[in-house]
Amino acid sequence: MSDDLDAMEESPETTFTKEDVEKGVQDWKERLRALFQDVHAWAQENGWHVNASGTVEMHEELMQEFGVPATDQATAPLGP
Repeated sequence: MSDDLDAMEESPETTFTKEDVEKGVQDWKERLRALFQDVHAWAQENGWHVNASGTVEMHEELMQEFGVPATDQATAPLGP
């Protein structure tokens, strides 16, 4: 199984830039925020609680390869 870096290394014509990676990180964080909003709404309707105050560090291989700094990514643990 290969990862994103393997795919880049095997395809010299790939033209990823630091800006592409930064945009991808922002897109991921926005989609994750939208998902967590949906989860929060579902949880409230079904008697669950979402603790949306936590974060984890995001520093994926592509981010490291292109010098994109680590960033915090939201978490949303569920509880009764």
